[in-house]
Amino acid sequence: MKRAAAVAAALLLAAAVAFGDVGTREAPPDFDADFAHAADLLEAGQRGEAEGVLDEIRRKARQPAWDARVALLLAADDVRRKDFAAAAARLETPASSIGLEAYRDLARAQALELAGDRPAALAAARSAFMADGPFAYRLSAAMVLAGLLEKDHADREAAAVLALAANSTATPAQAADVAIARIRLGLAMRDRASVREAARLMLLEAPTADADRATPAFARQAAAEAERGLTPAERGRRGAALVAAGDARRGVRLLSQDRPSAWPEGERANNLLLLARGQLALKKPKDADATAARIPDDGTLASDEARLLRCDIVLARLRRKGAAMPAGNDPRLEPVVRTLEALTAPSVRVSVRRLAEERLLRLATDAEDFDGAVARARELAQAAPGTIDGFEPLWLASWKLYLAGDYAGALSRFEVLATIYTDIARSRRLAYWRARCLAAGSRPAEARAIFETLAAARPADVYAR
Repeated sequence: MKRAAAVAAALLLAAAVAFGDVGTREAPPDFDADFAHAADLLEAGQRGEAEGVLDEIRRKARQPAWDARVALLLAADDVRRKDFAAAAARLETPASSIGLEAYRDLARAQALELAGDRPAALAAARSAFMADGPFAYRLSAAMVLAGLLEKDHADREAAAVLALAANSTATPAQAADVAIARIRLGLAMRDRASVREAARLMLLEAPTADADRATPAFARQAAAEAERGLTPAERGRRGAALVAAGDARRGVRLLSQDRPSAWPEGERANNLLLLARGQLALKKPKDADATAARIPDDGTLASDEARLLRCDIVLARLRRKGAAMPAGNDPRLEPVVRTLEALTAPSVRVSVRRLAEERLLRLATDAEDFDGAVARARELAQAAPGTIDGFEPLWLASWKLYLAGDYAGALSRFEVLATIYTDIARSRRLAYWRARCLAAGSRPAEARAIFETLAAARPADVYAR
């Protein structure tokens, strides 16, 4: 039973969380270790021994927090044993002392439902959903409550609960789950307005769900009908979200239906940027360049990203069909370099500035200006210590010297890169190729020392073999 396993896992997690008054001076410091030992005993199927340890904890601690943790742990084992009634009874122990009262109510509702006590399950689920204060599982509580209400034929109340829950979704997957449940209920009640609203929210908050094969046919059909009724602003938001989610074809289609003037002013630049990205993904660089050119050069993030995109389009055109990159003094590169240099200014947002630096670094390596590329790499590393940005083109430029037999030159470059890129993966990679250079350059003892260090490295990787 997947659901029972999920309930047990949630209870185990709740039992292990940081505790409220546990750990105060009244509680001996070894209680937590004893509790962990009891959990291990339960996992091994030694229920009697575990209960003895837990009873001793409760007797010595005499604290509500420990009573609550013990109850949660034993309830998890009850659920695992499919003794749902016992789990529900054990979960009557209050958990407010460790800040988990709402979690306890939700787990109890699920255990009661599995035990067949639907009225009590409904009351517990309602208490969890209506709990005051932050509650990370409020959406789960809403889904459980709505399901119980639906089984009691209280469809309208279930729909109302899900409408409230729609405000608690944090991910597209959650938005899709709530929307599908609302659509199903709306269809059962023949409430076309609620179906349309749920489908509209799914289109906007879970943009790819309507194309997911796991989405029921009735929900996909409702979404198709709702899409025809979207406003220009909603079409723009959905189209942009689709492109951002990787569905360029449908995103571009929606973004191309309306004039930008039909979109809210604050969303136009971003919608145009996503339209340009979608067109580029569809291998329409001329259209993408024309669209990006329509974004005002006003210093906003969308404006800077559009300038970066247009540089990428020019560079891709110059690199097409495997042709060698033009020399650094090629006049066709001047506007690109000038734009990228401008995008490295301190006033430009860090995300765009870093991307511009990366492209200038790549251009420098293409022009065989290793020192200039290294200077760019140092700037990137200074802004974001531990970064790997720019590593690959610099490593390739160094490796080419090794392939050409210039072992001293390659060694010098690898050593420079080792001062910039210090993460384990790149450090080992650079150490390996430094050793290869030393071995090829008649310095076997130094090479052997590096190889031995790599062979002993833990965790082992390809360079330890």
